[in-house]
Amino acid sequence: MEECILTIGTVTGAIRARKLLAAAGIGARLIKNTGTTKAGCAYGLTVTAANMPLAMRTLNEHDIAFEWSRGRAAGNK
Repeated sequence: MEECILTIGTVTGAIRARKLLAAAGIGARLIKNTGTTKAGCAYGLTVTAANMPLAMRTLNEHDIAFEWSRGRAAGNK
């Protein structure tokens, strides 16, 4: 199953976003990205591609800024 990465502005924001997604029934894993972003942050969440539409809608409803990208297949390192 393919993962997507939601890059969040701060580690605190990523933790808050993970809690909001959990409340919406979406599993998310907190990660530290190896690269940097336009915002300079390297923390984010991984979610399955199937959950991305709901995850994006949930974060937008709570005014959490994020960038997203396609990740790797779950289970592949």
